[in-house]
Order: sequence, then structure tokens, then C-alpha cells
Amino acid sequence: MPIQRYFESALNQALIDASFSSSPLRLLVAVSGGPDSMALLHGLVNLRYKSGISIHVANLNHELRGKDSDSDSQLVHDISAQLKVSCTIKTQSVATYQKRFKISSTELAAREIRYHFLANLATQQRCDAIVLGHTADDQAETILMNLIRGSGLQGLTGMALLSKWSGTYRDGHLKDPQTTLFRPLLTMRKSDTLAYCTNLNIPFRKDSSNASSTFTRGRIRNDLLPNLRNYNPQAVDAILRVSRSAQIALEYLEREADVAWGQSVTMFKNGVAIDISQFNNLHPALMVILLRRAYAEATGGIQALSETQLLTMIQLLGKNSVSNIDLPFGISFKKEGTQATLTDSTENIPSRMFSGEHKIMVPGVSFFPHWRVTSTVIERSALQMSPNSHEIVVDAHRLGDNPVVRTRRGGDKFWPMGMPKEIKLNRFFINSKIPRIYRSEVPLLITDMGIQWVVGHRISDRVKITSQTSKIIKIKFSLT
Repeated sequence: MPIQRYFESALNQALIDASFSSSPLRLLVAVSGGPDSMALLHGLVNLRYKSGISIHVANLNHELRGKDSDSDSQLVHDISAQLKVSCTIKTQSVATYQKRFKISSTELAAREIRYHFLANLATQQRCDAIVLGHTADDQAETILMNLIRGSGLQGLTGMALLSKWSGTYRDGHLKDPQTTLFRPLLTMRKSDTLAYCTNLNIPFRKDSSNASSTFTRGRIRNDLLPNLRNYNPQAVDAILRVSRSAQIALEYLEREADVAWGQSVTMFKNGVAIDISQFNNLHPALMVILLRRAYAEATGGIQALSETQLLTMIQLLGKNSVSNIDLPFGISFKKEGTQATLTDSTENIPSRMFSGEHKIMVPGVSFFPHWRVTSTVIERSALQMSPNSHEIVVDAHRLGDNPVVRTRRGGDKFWPMGMPKEIKLNRFFINSKIPRIYRSEVPLLITDMGIQWVVGHRISDRVKITSQTSKIIKIKFSLT
């Protein structure tokens, strides 16, 4: 198959597999000027009318390679103009950022700056996703890097086609809006992107730092992988097979964890509470997943726990003594009695408090203090239960009219899914072990049919998906 048809067919299939609900789809394409991102940009431009997408190009000059970095950005600017796509180019010093926040790794500092720039630009440009040019070779390098660092099963899965960037936690607050990352080239090799560029006479820049072994990824690319090929010439393919096997195993565990989460974890204002008696009955694999999720909830989305920290927490939960340890980004883990909590010890996580009654659009996007509510109609074939406790799917025809969000009021009643009848909302709070001081802060999604969702906890039995459901609405609450 000609390289152009092969490459663009694979790219189009990735767009289909991503199942984006927006139409037209607006994408922020991160372009460095190298062959991977230049092939990605040209491929998307060639598909934009067929696939119904619009494109905005983003380029960040890290000032790490002097005039070469300037030349990279100039090429991106010129090609964007030639292709008639809008483009934003920004220059920011990695060295200055690294010094300001005392970051030991230049790689980490550069990554934080890059994603901070992309996440905020995606929001400004109202883009549905940030498109990145990571290939199968990059995937193999990432998996090896995670393995060397002692990663667990999640690290062996590598990068996903779709994932979330939840923010860089620096300078006392979450700086970045949560955005979707889309990696459509993960099934393709670097040799494919190079062949595509060569075949279509697409200019690109060569990054001299890729040949350097100064950074960990460079040593993996230039030293470790070539040595592994001495043992197995198809080392990259073998690593990717391990990744797929790990993904299958993790998907099963995630489904089991969904059930365990509802039984053992309660969310409140600045963190989560864990029922130790329920938690300690779980398999260690589920314990790890639940603690990762609990930490992500406490930070507003960041997942920065090492395997060592997770195992330490599991060990402490198995002991009778009171324990208190500090985790990254100002999160405190405390075990006392029958409960453990992960909370923001510095009070930097945005408050979830709000007052009043706020109308929301269903479907549509609505905002009220501290929250963004997104609701979309989805096909039954696309139905998936999310592990995110702030995302639900409901029967659209049974949801009711005039949806609003407010907090509790005296006399409120709620029919929790799975219960035979309505109960007092306060009884539900007590049964769910939601601390008294946080009950007045829990958002309630209400229609003319009553309370349909105690956000973060449970939906009403009225709106559950059944075999008769013909129209489904997905609703998600996100902190702004």
C-alpha cells in the first residue's frame, strides 16, 4: 500500500476509534517541526474535510537549542501559513522555569511548560483535544522508562490513544485546565512518519538533542533499545505486546474497582475518606487502583504517586496504629480508627462550595462557581461506565425538564439507584458515610422529577439505563 494511503488511513481510523462527540471537531495540533509532528499535521490537513475537523497549530520554543529552536518555530510558522491553518507560537525559557520552581529534571520542567502552554491554549481556542505525535517507538521508550522507575501495571500500559491532562501543580495552585490528549500515531513507527514526509516532500527539522544521551529518554533510545535489539531484533514489537496484555488486565481490574469504590470510598470537600474495613478485604491489585483514584480525586486529577508510596499506604492501612504521611503536592494521608483520609493539607485545592440555584443546559455546557457541567447525547453502542464519580450516564427521557444544580434543603428526598423507594436525603448522606460538615456542599442535580443525582455519589433509580432506554445523556461535573 502506498505510504500516503496507509498513513492517512491509519490516522483516520484513530479519529474513528477516539469516538469524539463534537461536530465539527476542533483540534489543537502540537507541532515541533520534527518528522513525526509534521507528518501528523499534513495528514490531518489532508483529512480535515473528509473527517469534519478544524485545526489550530501550537508550537513552543523551549530555548534549549539556541538558534536551532528558533529555526524550528519559524518552519512551523511558515508551513502553517502555507497550509492555511491558524498557528500560535510561544517562547519560554525552560531554564528560568526550572530554577524558579527548583525542579531537578530539565525533562520534567520542559514537559510541564509544554503541557501548561498546550492546555491553556486549547481552552482559549475552544479545542476539543490536543493532538500529539507520539509513535509506537515513543510508546516503547515510555514503557521502558516506566519499567526502570519501578512502575506497576498501569505504567506498563504506556500512553493511551485518549487520556487527560489534569494540570501542573506549581506555585500553590492547579494552573492548567483539564484537557483531552489525543495520540493518533501510536500504531505507526517513526519510519512511517519519515517515509510519509519524504514521499510528500514535507520539510522537517532534525532535533540534535534526540541523538544525545544526556536525558533518560535519550539513553533509552540511543543505548538501551539498540542493545535490546541484539537479543530480539523485534524488541519494540515485543514491548508493545506486553503493553497490550497489561492493558487487557488493567481494564478488567478497573471494572472490579468501580464496584469496590462505591463500597469503600466517600468523597468530601477537599479529599476522600476510605472505609478501612471494606478496603482491607480487597485484593492488593484493587487496593492500588483505589488509592490512585482517591489521590487523583484529592488533587483534582493529578496522578503522581509512585509504586513505593502506594505500597506504604497499603501497609499502614493494615496496621492498628494511627498514621499520618505527607504525599506529593500537599496531600496528607491520615489513618485513624476505621477511616483513612486523603486531604489537601495546604488548602490549595480549589473549594467546591457554592450557593444558590443554577440552571444548566442538557445537552450543552454550563458554568457556575467552581464547576463546569458538560452533557452530551451518546449512542447506546458508545455506552461505557466511567470510573469517574463525577460522570454519569442516564436515560434522557426519564431525566425530566428544567434541570438545575443546588445544595441540600430541608425536606429533600432522594430515590437512590438500587433502593426500593425514596428516602430522606439526610438518611442517604448518613448511609453513605458522608461527613456531616460536608453534606451542605454536595451538588444536587434536580429536575421537575426530583433529585436525579447526588453528584459524586449516586444517581436516582428513576434515570438508570434499562433495556427500554432509547436515548442516553452523559453528564460530567468538572472543577474549573
